[in-house]
Amino acid sequence: MDIENHPIPQDVTGFQFKLIGNMTVKQFAYLAVGIVLAWIFLQLPISFLIKIPLCAFFALLGIGLAFFPISGRPMDHMIGNYIKALIRPTQFVYEKKGQDLYFSNKPAASVKVHKSSFNPLPNDKLKAYLEDKAPPQPTVQFIAQSTYVPPAPQISTPLPAQAKPPAVRFVKNTGMPTPPESPNLITGIVKDPRGNPLPNILIEVRDKENNPVRAFKTNEVGRFASATALINGAYTIEFEDPKGQNKFAAKPINVTGEIIMPIETISIDTREELRRSLFSTNNS
Repeated sequence: MDIENHPIPQDVTGFQFKLIGNMTVKQFAYLAVGIVLAWIFLQLPISFLIKIPLCAFFALLGIGLAFFPISGRPMDHMIGNYIKALIRPTQFVYEKKGQDLYFSNKPAASVKVHKSSFNPLPNDKLKAYLEDKAPPQPTVQFIAQSTYVPPAPQISTPLPAQAKPPAVRFVKNTGMPTPPESPNLITGIVKDPRGNPLPNILIEVRDKENNPVRAFKTNEVGRFASATALINGAYTIEFEDPKGQNKFAAKPINVTGEIIMPIETISIDTREELRRSLFSTNNS
């Protein structure tokens, strides 16, 4: 019985569409709100000693929320966690609730003790029983012979060499995914220069007008698959590492209504850049 393969939807909650360059819509919103609040306070008829600090505060807050993370995490997440820590209770008071204990009126079941009726034999009877049941001992007779019997020749048989256990190798399952059964579906795998799969890599498919049409992530073994088919045309596949540890080159693809073979993408990380720079220096 053939089992059909169905693409698994990927987690795209961490993906954000880019508005201008590397600026996302969320970053633009924080920046715009900060600048608008700064401009509003600048127009208020209040003293400059109060107006200028407030304007600077809102402008810097918008810029910080948009572009400056704290300990590798966005500033809005850190501010939200700080507020939750302030309002969350740190002491818990035990309150005893008075309730009557329930006792059943049924009598307890009686427990019957059964004594074992096994009565072993006395020591004297047991010894006699064992002596009667003991097997007879064979009689050994020694017969003198005057005939010389030569010793049997000893044939030395070489012992086989001890077979060594086969070496066990642990290989990661980083093979290419199976081709999709329907046309115009994109599948593939993302690896680092040493062949290790890269999970949680953002993948964005753009049409010829540079508009994003698909977005998904790689799974724990570095594979990805689009859930819906693309319209025939020319596209560009872009890859992005949220951690910034790997770089990728965009891949053009032409969709023509046929089965698209899986795409293998190899990243360029810091280690690979160092290796290339060293080899280029040695060759020069």
